[in-house]
Amino acid sequence: MKIIAAVALVLALSLPGCTPSMLAQLVPILADVALAIAQAEPEVKLVEAEVATYFAAHPNPAAQQKAIEAIGKLRSSLVLAARSVHAAQSLTQADLDLAFADFKIAWIELQRILEEDGIVRDGRFAISPGGHSSPSLPEPIAFHLTVRR
Repeated sequence: MKIIAAVALVLALSLPGCTPSMLAQLVPILADVALAIAQAEPEVKLVEAEVATYFAAHPNPAAQQKAIEAIGKLRSSLVLAARSVHAAQSLTQADLDLAFADFKIAWIELQRILEEDGIVRDGRFAISPGGHSSPSLPEPIAFHLTVRR
C-alpha cells in the first residue's frame, strides 16, 4: 500500500500548478485509483487465461475473436481512466465516474460476451485449468470508487 501511495504522490506532484490543498485532495483518490487499476490488471489476466482455456477445449474462432477484442477494449479503457485522473487538477465524483465509465462499459460488455458464449455460467468460468474448481468472474473495485473528502 505504501508503494501505491508513493505512486499517487508522484502523480499528484507532476500535475502542473498543483497547490498543497489540491495535493491534499488528490493524494487519497489517486491512491484509490492506483489500487483500482492495479487490482484490475490481474483480473483481466484471469479472464484472458480462462478464455484461452475455454477456447482450447471448445474451438470457436469467431467467438474467441469477439472475446479478445472485448478484453482489448477493457485494457484500453484502463489506460484512458488512468490518464483522465492523472490530468485532473481537482477531482469530483463526476470526474471519477467519467474516467472509469468506458472501463465499466467494457467490463459489462465482456461479461455479456462471456455469458452469451457459455464461457461464464452463473457468474463462474465454465472450465478451469487442470480440472480445479472454476473461479468466479470478479467485479472490479473500480465499480465502487468514491472521492474521499
